Parts: sequence; C-alpha cells; structure tokens
Amino acid sequence: MKELFSTFTIYDWLLTAILAYFVTSIILRISTLKESIKKMKQRQMISIDYKIMDLERLMAKCRELFPIDTIYFQGRVFHRGMKIRITTIQKKVIEGELIGKSKMDLLCIKTQNQIIAHELDKIEEMEQL
Repeated sequence: MKELFSTFTIYDWLLTAILAYFVTSIILRISTLKESIKKMKQRQMISIDYKIMDLERLMAKCRELFPIDTIYFQGRVFHRGMKIRITTIQKKVIEGELIGKSKMDLLCIKTQNQIIAHELDKIEEMEQL
C-alpha cells in the first residue's frame, strides 16, 4: 500500500483534490436544490390557500357591488350564476359566469382567470352557454 501511494506524483494528488472538491460541490448543490424545491412547493400550497380565501372574499365583494340578480338584455333574461358569452362592440368575446349588475348598468363576469366589469351599453350580444 505504501508503494502505491509513493508512486503518486504531485499532479496526481492535485487532480484528486480537485476532483473531490467538484464531487462534494455537486452533492451539496443537489441537496440544496432539493430543499429549495420542497420549500417552494410548501409556499405554493400556502399561496393557493390564500388565493382561495381571497377569491371567496372577492366574490362576496362583487356580489355586494353588483347586487342585481336578474339582467334583461334584448328581450332575454339572464340570472346570476349563469354561464354566458358576451360579444362587445369592439368584437371582444368574454365567456364566464354572470355575477350581477350594478345600478349604473355595469355587468360583472367571472372568467377563468379574471373578473371583468363591462358596461351594458357597450355589449352587442349576450347568450347563455
């Protein structure tokens, strides 16, 4: 065994030390990355819970701001909670759930990722889905 170590040159020892450093560094980075991913997942779960609570509060506020349940538009009747498709004068199409109408003729619609208030006068077409 002594003969084996005595045959190593200074370059062999240096190469071994550098290789050991890189292997250790890679192992430490992988473990740090795993911990970061675990923490991010926990944060996302917490933020999703907050988002759900915020959504419930937001929906309650929307119902308060848009208290009229029944909307009459071009001879048709629409009620809160209906799935509707709106085409605006600018030809934008909005699909979502009808939240209500305000006294100032604003409609509130909840889409998949946003809540939109739109003037009733600027709606060209409204249909139930």
